[in-house]
Amino acid sequence: MGSNEGMFFDREPILVVDVDRWKVIAELKNDFIKHGKIPEPTSYLPKEVIDSWILSKQNNVNYESWPPADISEDKVKIILEENKFLIETARPYMSFSVPILEESDYNMILYDVNGIILDFARRRTGEALSVGGDRREKTVGTNAHNLAARYKCPVQIMGAVCYCSALEPNIVSSAPILNEYGELLGMVVLYQEKASNLYNLGHSLAWITSVTMAISYQMRLYRRDVRLGIMNKTLNTTIGSAKDIFISIDNAGHIINYNDSAAKLLNLKGKPKTLFWDMLLEPTALKNLSRDNSHVSRHIAFKNNPDKTFNADITSFADGALIQIMVDPEAEKKEDISFENIVYESEAMRKLIRMAKRVSRNPVNILLQGESGTGKELFAQAIHNSYGAGPFVAINCASIPASLIESELFGYEKGAFTGAEKEGRKGKIEHADGGTLFLDEIGDMPIELQPVLLRVLEEKKVVRVGGHKSIPVDFRVISATNRLLYERAENGFFRNDLYFRLSAISLEIPPLREREGDVILLAERFIKDICGRFGLP
Repeated sequence: MGSNEGMFFDREPILVVDVDRWKVIAELKNDFIKHGKIPEPTSYLPKEVIDSWILSKQNNVNYESWPPADISEDKVKIILEENKFLIETARPYMSFSVPILEESDYNMILYDVNGIILDFARRRTGEALSVGGDRREKTVGTNAHNLAARYKCPVQIMGAVCYCSALEPNIVSSAPILNEYGELLGMVVLYQEKASNLYNLGHSLAWITSVTMAISYQMRLYRRDVRLGIMNKTLNTTIGSAKDIFISIDNAGHIINYNDSAAKLLNLKGKPKTLFWDMLLEPTALKNLSRDNSHVSRHIAFKNNPDKTFNADITSFADGALIQIMVDPEAEKKEDISFENIVYESEAMRKLIRMAKRVSRNPVNILLQGESGTGKELFAQAIHNSYGAGPFVAINCASIPASLIESELFGYEKGAFTGAEKEGRKGKIEHADGGTLFLDEIGDMPIELQPVLLRVLEEKKVVRVGGHKSIPVDFRVISATNRLLYERAENGFFRNDLYFRLSAISLEIPPLREREGDVILLAERFIKDICGRFGLP
């Protein structure tokens, strides 16, 4: 089955319902059980049934014993908990069938994937039926639900086919419940003891097939919603970490989703049902976009910042659009951050800053090592600003999925992959040309991308994903990690040659606990900043 949407079950139904052969099949089965004579497959006794008889005998199923013992209460509790969603989904369909079942003297049972009874539609006097009833193939042998489970298709059989003799008077129909991947979730059985309404055979098979398909579709819808939720969380996490601004709108222009960068730019927090057009200085710039998965670029400005123009990429589709507003890499250079902004009086920091100032004057690659929260990015920006050349472009190697980091770093040509922008895109390395590329969490860079980065550093040229042209680049790399990168290189998790290329100068930033005298200074600075922000004395 798998991805074949046009075919719900794996194969055509297994049908053994030639009532004129009922007695013949019973005799063939008894001859096999008592004397070991394996019958030949025929039009009225298919190979699937014979194979199941053979397996039943190999499992030493007692064909004269009925009903089999139930499994323990503790195991039943576990099975019911594991199948809770299946039971809850199936119960309305089974309950809806009760009036028809009572009228026709049928009953309906829900099984787990192994053949344990999970639920049944009605209880009849004297019927050996209970939740937790063991109807596994190794326990009861050939039966409709076990055949349906094995072959993942509807099954309808006369009682003579069932391995246990107590079931021979019955007519049984069953169909499997399958998820979207074709995996078995359970089975439903419709049966009549001491069958009398043989003219209902076709209807009963269609009935049970419709019930299982309805249950399957209901579970698939739920699972689809779960998957969409996971995809949405993944997308939000990925986009949320981006410095670029991302906004999704519906076809009327209402903002549906946005990342933190968009919230800061447009002050979106706590503003539901906002129209994106109302925020634009010139709304006509984006209205009436095509809805055919087109991609356009526009220069836009916002009412809350009319003097600044942004370059926006808009991907439109039938129900809305995704707007990506590029953050100018030049603007990422935070000129107000310098070594003078760093609060300290400890000797450890004094030595570190003296060394950092000295190495910042030369465009050598620098590796910053230290625990999380020690201020590695602050140091990187101070070093860059001290050198005073070009843009400061940062990328966090840990926050971007491995499948995206290559295109983010090296850029890509048009048509490089599904969903790629029509005109292609520069990568972070190209944006950093003439300045600094800050590789945060460098220890998490995928090993397969490391030789590509090494080649760029050696040749001072970058090739975009899907391209062949070498683009000259000149930039300094400042890397940061909270891992022991040398040990990772020694253990084969990081390339030695790339490690030495990145760590021409290595600076170790001490944690606060090793900065004697700095705690009070920092506390006073934080209090001052907070009071200033809220206008407090």
